[in-house]
Formats: sequence, C-alpha cells, structure tokens
Amino acid sequence: IRSEPNGKIVAQIPDETIFSVFGYENDWFEVSNFAYFLDSEREIEFAKRHGHKIEGERAVIPGLKGWIHRKHVTFHFGGRYDAKLFAAPNEDSQIILPIGGREAESPLSVLSCSDKWYKIRFKGQIGWVNSICLNTRSNCN
Repeated sequence: IRSEPNGKIVAQIPDETIFSVFGYENDWFEVSNFAYFLDSEREIEFAKRHGHKIEGERAVIPGLKGWIHRKHVTFHFGGRYDAKLFAAPNEDSQIILPIGGREAESPLSVLSCSDKWYKIRFKGQIGWVNSICLNTRSNCN
C-alpha cells in the first residue's frame, strides 16, 4: 500500500486481503477498510507483528488508507449471482450482458471507476457493474 500513486510504501498486506475502494486515478485505487482471514499460524504472527487487530478468525488493519496499483488486485462479483454489465454507469442504461451462475465467480479486469461503478472487461465485453468484491489475488468471502 502506498501513500499516493507511485508514492512511498506505507504498509504491506497479505494475499487474500479484502478492502474498500473509494477513489481511482491512472490505474491506482485509493483503498481502506482492510481485512483478511487468519488461515495459518504464519498469518496470525504477521497480524501480531504488524499491529493488526485480531477479530476471531480474521484480522483488520485499523486506520490504514492508501493506494494500490490495479495489477496487484483481483476483482470478483462478491458472491452476487445476478450481476449485470451495463452500457453506462447507471441502472437505466442498456444491459450488455447478464452475469449469473458460476461465471460470476470468475476474476475480471477493472478499467476504471466512477463513484460506486466499475468499468470492466468481462468475457470480451466492456461495460459497467455496480457491485464487485476487491482483494489481493484471491476470492472474497
């Protein structure tokens, strides 16, 4: 996690960390609300060593905000099986592609953001979705 796009590294996060996006600039996501599951003793030690708050089977990183490049992030539909790919970032626009079943679990590429909308490339189509799950190279809970 960096202080600004291409800035100083301010924190390291483990793979499978989930987080919220609240900004986007030139392939960089502005992020906060980090959490990850503690699946091994190594991850528990990592959390303790870095001062992350342990809450049951997961750790949260209080107060951390920063920037992460999109190449380090995998996106999923976060368990939604009724997602739609829209032509524009609003639900009144044309539906390009309904996304359902197991295909909603596939990773996708995010091209840009606008408020709570994400412009994505999915199965050769480019459009907008309003609900995805963001994490570092893994699936969301």
